[in-house]
Amino acid sequence: MVSSGDLTSTRSDPLARRLTIGFCLVGLLLGAIEAWVGRFFMANDGIQYLDNAAVYWGGDFHNALNTYWSPLYPWLIGALSAIVRPTREQAFPLVHLLNFFLYAMTLAAFLFFLRSIRPLLPARSVSGLILLSGAAFLYCSLGYTALLIVTPNLLVNLFAFIVAGLLVRIARAEAGARDFALLGAALGLGYLGKAPFLPIGVPAC
Repeated sequence: MVSSGDLTSTRSDPLARRLTIGFCLVGLLLGAIEAWVGRFFMANDGIQYLDNAAVYWGGDFHNALNTYWSPLYPWLIGALSAIVRPTREQAFPLVHLLNFFLYAMTLAAFLFFLRSIRPLLPARSVSGLILLSGAAFLYCSLGYTALLIVTPNLLVNLFAFIVAGLLVRIARAEAGARDFALLGAALGLGYLGKAPFLPIGVPAC
């Protein structure tokens, strides 16, 4: 997904590279702290997603499939539970561990989006872009779509950044067949993550 021009730009700007590394370290540290502090927190929606995961992996698709609860998040919870086989006491921390991994993937998708728009900006503004957008990312990801909340909101963030980055590449006429395939996959998975992603996907197509 990253062109040689993007890589060259990053390597030739030591300040931007240091800021990016620092942002990643701070972001991962803060995400890990939030996931750890809230590892036993669970709201009503979270309980429902855990129940949906158990129903899906129990093969009761008649009760699992519905028009309100999106399936991708319960599938991920169920798959991780099937691998780890947690005790009752470990069930809540395990889903928060999943949230941390989704958060880390979202951070990577956010960096992909930044790399996509970087060539559109003057070189002198790259460091400011990293600082301002990084701060906004942390504020929104750790505050609004917090890791302690067991919902698929992090999945929406993940696929939204991927889609945005791919659309920028397409607009810059740098996209190949793989990028269009990835765009379709990201839109489809985003919809499976949460139904409100559909209004994003239809205009993007």
